[in-house]
Amino acid sequence: MVIDEVLGQWIAIAFIPFNFKAFLLAFILFRFFDICKVFPINKIEKIKGFIGVIGDDLLAGIYTAIIIIILYKLWVCLMYRMK
Repeated sequence: MVIDEVLGQWIAIAFIPFNFKAFLLAFILFRFFDICKVFPINKIEKIKGFIGVIGDDLLAGIYTAIIIIILYKLWVCLMYRMK
């Protein structure tokens, strides 16, 4: 693992609940976005220099964090309604 991967993964877990399942999901989603290079990650990766090297992993981390936050909020709402 190199620094860009570490930064991207850190962003993915920085704003999520502190538990193993959330971390595992963050890792899997981050790897998915990092490998598949969905838009605009694929465009950022083609930029030469520092932005291209770091930017794709940072955006993959941001995508991951957003998805996990949304899933967590939906889960909390669902659990609240079941009470």
